[in-house]
Amino acid sequence: MKIQLFFPKDFKPYLEFNPTLGYIQGMSSFEIWLKFRPDRSILTTCNRYLVRQNDEDAPKDEFEEFTMRVPVRVTGANQILPVKFNILCCFSVSAITFNPPLIDFGNIFNQQASRATIEMENHSLLPQQFSFVRLPKEITIPTDGGTGNILPGEKYMLSVDYRPT
Repeated sequence: MKIQLFFPKDFKPYLEFNPTLGYIQGMSSFEIWLKFRPDRSILTTCNRYLVRQNDEDAPKDEFEEFTMRVPVRVTGANQILPVKFNILCCFSVSAITFNPPLIDFGNIFNQQASRATIEMENHSLLPQQFSFVRLPKEITIPTDGGTGNILPGEKYMLSVDYRPT
């Protein structure tokens, strides 16, 4: 039996099914692969597919998560009813912010040190791994081997030491 897969044309730049047309024998299965490559423009292009809660607008904050529902329809030859289903996508950013964004160590004499505390916040729905590399020799950030993990929504305090030579 010949089967075909259909999805909204708005998703064409972001969504790819392989194959979209196939033939299946009775009592067997047929695999369809999905490749999804969204970017921020999907918010405007496919705005009507956003899952809205309490009639809220599209995400305006660059750190705001959002969910989108992609309707898909599979039709079979000589079949009256198509198979309809939705792909539910939950989007998140991979952003970590530092507060304060700029560090002022004040006036420091040679061979003395100054320490500042900064807060690192994970805005993602997923854990993020961080690492401080290629720092000038005058700056040290004490972490476990220079790397670490920060959980979703976690705020992590770091000490930054500056010792001019």
